[in-house]
Amino acid sequence: MTAKASARELHVGVVGLGVGTMAAYMRLGDQLRFYEIDEKVETLARRHFTFLENTKAEVAMVVGALAAAVLAMVEAQAGVVKAMVAKSAAVTTEVATAATVAAVSVAAT
Repeated sequence: MTAKASARELHVGVVGLGVGTMAAYMRLGDQLRFYEIDEKVETLARRHFTFLENTKAEVAMVVGALAAAVLAMVEAQAGVVKAMVAKSAAVTTEVATAATVAAVSVAAT
């Protein structure tokens, strides 16, 4: 971290250059990585906008097939996490239901 960098550096991954304006909000010392599937979009973004050029952050691009592969991996992991959360919720519901039935049974006797 340099003397001018903020005390809290950000490391941000952004899906798609459609939100390239994120670069304008970044500070010195921050790291910004864009994942863009369409290679033409990066060319258009650099030709028609200055957010990437004028940012104080360090910008990296992951473009094309590699970006698609990374995004597919993230999506797959998100699916696993969603499945784990759903399973956890189902188990919690079953435990709560069993506890309620047990409590009602005890109260009835």
